[in-house]
Amino acid sequence: MKMLAVAMGLIILASFGCNRANTKGSNEPQVEVAYQLIDDGQYSEAIDLFWTLLQHEDTPTIRIGLASAYAARAGILVQSYWDLILPLIKPQPILRNAKVDALKKDWKLLILKFPSHVQNILIQNEEKIFKSYEDLENFKTRFETIPLLTRIDQVGDVNMARSIIKDVAYRGTHLYRALLSLVLIRYEADQSLTQFHQIMSALDRNKSCSTQIKYWITNLENLSFLISDLIFDLKISYPSKVAEIEPFEKEFKNYSNTTNGLSNLLHSNLCN
Repeated sequence: MKMLAVAMGLIILASFGCNRANTKGSNEPQVEVAYQLIDDGQYSEAIDLFWTLLQHEDTPTIRIGLASAYAARAGILVQSYWDLILPLIKPQPILRNAKVDALKKDWKLLILKFPSHVQNILIQNEEKIFKSYEDLENFKTRFETIPLLTRIDQVGDVNMARSIIKDVAYRGTHLYRALLSLVLIRYEADQSLTQFHQIMSALDRNKSCSTQIKYWITNLENLSFLISDLIFDLKISYPSKVAEIEPFEKEFKNYSNTTNGLSNLLHSNLCN
């Protein structure tokens, strides 16, 4: 019986047209040991061994194994989420959200606490604010089947996994990167919501919100970068499904343009 981690590596390579014989190296027995360490839950040990192997020989099998070890250490077991990617990018109905409704209901009372020039800015941009908040809440709901990272070391491991296989030019590795990007997109969307609430809280208490909005802008920039990477990897992974991917691309570009403009406007006018 094949080891689970080895089997997943073969799926990534073979199911997308790559000949495993072309990816083998002279250290194949040690590679098998490293994959076994992943199956045994010894992720840090597997990472150390894969790095040692990579220094002597750079093959797709070693890079995929190393990326898999980092992802597994972050709690991302690829085989559990492999079939989730395409359903997540299909157009989704926009549902009413109680939190968005509550923000709209309390909005007029909230803005009364600010000086008149601030009130004017908020009133002029209230629809953008509502839309940005609604989009973030919808993203959170949309991606709830994707695991949520809760620690910064997990984020670092997933980013490392994406980086390691970035230049492995097989469709399977691009699909793997797409999945890892989705994991980070959920994390950044969740962080963006947290920062949004902190911004509203800082404004509500008449405190400086500069730090919160700077964090928010960083989260939004990370989201835009990850989404661009996700779309690029999906188009390579599924060349026959580009038409299905393009509406997803348009949806997120519209969101990114609206929200980035809003965050910069708030920072320039409300956080001096």
